[in-house]
Amino acid sequence: RKSEILKGLVSGNEIYVTDSVRDILICKEVGIPVIAIGWGYDEAVHLNEQNPDFFAGSPNELNNLFHKINLN
Repeated sequence: RKSEILKGLVSGNEIYVTDSVRDILICKEVGIPVIAIGWGYDEAVHLNEQNPDFFAGSPNELNNLFHKINLN
């Protein structure tokens, strides 16, 4: 299961990027910060309902967010 794999990866330096509500819930369960992206599997409104740590509505916004949080 993805949650078991992610639990094994938690070191405090990771962040997960996803287009899935399910992945946001798993990340919250295992304590990994998550960036939801508003294009892809689930609709942006449903992703935001799960209160991800960050949200990017486009690839450009994701790139800017990486720079903002120093993940470049």
